[in-house]
Amino acid sequence: MRKVVRREVVIDWDWGASGIWLTSDRDQSFTLSPAGEWGAYDPARDRGGGWRGLLSDDLIERLKAWNDEGDAYMGRGAHEHDDEQRTAYWARGIELAEDVQRQLGDAYEVHCRAPAAFRR
Repeated sequence: MRKVVRREVVIDWDWGASGIWLTSDRDQSFTLSPAGEWGAYDPARDRGGGWRGLLSDDLIERLKAWNDEGDAYMGRGAHEHDDEQRTAYWARGIELAEDVQRQLGDAYEVHCRAPAAFRR
């Protein structure tokens, strides 16, 4: 019997990223999209089509907006926000992960890499 390996998708924040990452293999190294390129998502350079066609345009935009919002909570302005705001931010990330899981189906395992301190 052939073992079915589910691809792991992680919802996580990083500067200028899209908010969604695909693990390349079991070693847990991350790539930005199925095309496997590092760096900010640029549709013009994405020969593999990225997440388009796998996820709705609306969900892709919501992921990007969530990631952009994270710049304020995780970046230079982090001190301007309290734990309640950061907890709400990561809760939205967990909700996005659930939406991504629904759209990708069982071939993928999706989770949000929310820091333990900010999980509800």
